[in-house]
Amino acid sequence: MSMHTASAGSEPFVVRRYERDQLLCLAGDPAEYVWLVQQGAVGLTRSRRDVDRLEVLRLPGSYVGLECLVGESYLFTARALSQCNLCGATREAFAGWLRENDARVARVMRSVLEELLGGRAGRRPAGD
Repeated sequence: MSMHTASAGSEPFVVRRYERDQLLCLAGDPAEYVWLVQQGAVGLTRSRRDVDRLEVLRLPGSYVGLECLVGESYLFTARALSQCNLCGATREAFAGWLRENDARVARVMRSVLEELLGGRAGRRPAGD
């Protein structure tokens, strides 16, 4: 496992390598961190009838754990599906980083909207 600190504004972000099947967080745990997938894939699962089901796939450029900005606990269990490099920060550091620059907020919001809309945000309908 390798780590290094990358400065984003005045707040430190830590880049960490996660091995395949390594756990980031469990659903219901206190939401204290947010991660940006730089390389690899992270699966978000929920348990249903004691079976974990893959609900969401996070690829490079996607965030994991953004619910920490609006809630107290994680909604999903997050696990590395491959060897991953993730850029992580505490809830406080990430919120501070966002407050420093409106353009950062816009980029994060665009990423969230693209994920919610299945990558359709920003695309023009055919024929336009």
